[in-house]
Amino acid sequence: MKTRGLGDPLERFLVGRVLWGGLVLATLFAMGPFLWVFLASVKTRVELYATPITYIPVQPTFQNYVDAWTSRLTPFSRFFANSLWVSSVTMVATIVISTLAGYALARFRFVGKNTLMLVFLATQMFPAVLLIAPLLSQWHARGLIDTYQALIYSNFSFTVPFTVWMLVGYFESIPRELEESAMIDGSGRFGALLRIIVPLAAT
Repeated sequence: MKTRGLGDPLERFLVGRVLWGGLVLATLFAMGPFLWVFLASVKTRVELYATPITYIPVQPTFQNYVDAWTSRLTPFSRFFANSLWVSSVTMVATIVISTLAGYALARFRFVGKNTLMLVFLATQMFPAVLLIAPLLSQWHARGLIDTYQALIYSNFSFTVPFTVWMLVGYFESIPRELEESAMIDGSGRFGALLRIIVPLAAT
């Protein structure tokens, strides 16, 4: 009869501690740049440019953050508001457009469906930098340079194809019988989308 040695629990304990220690070290290593940036941000200007460098601020101050939000030279608050507005509009519009397009591609058959899916897939095979010149030309021709619309439309060219491609595969995995049962109970196609498909996609 084979008996287990008394060293097995100790071995598991040591292995667990080694794994946890490795994860902690890897986490600290990954957070190193963020910690360095934060420590530099709370230094005074004199200490920041002093030599030799100091790793821990001698006189920590948060005045740099106050200046970033209130300075007229670098209106960070304005930049933050612009980013928040553009990202929010892009997110909401992308979800609405991609949900409708993905559902249509997953449930309906029409001429050019496969071609359209290939176009969506092809857009993910090229670097985004290739679109800078044509997009800039289009926005200049339409007078949209330095506007929110140009930035939001540019984001659409990247977010919508990818999101549609992902949603088509997910919608196709949802049984059609769920929608058919809803339509038998009197719901329309759009109602079935809102009451059946969207809640399933949100979970």
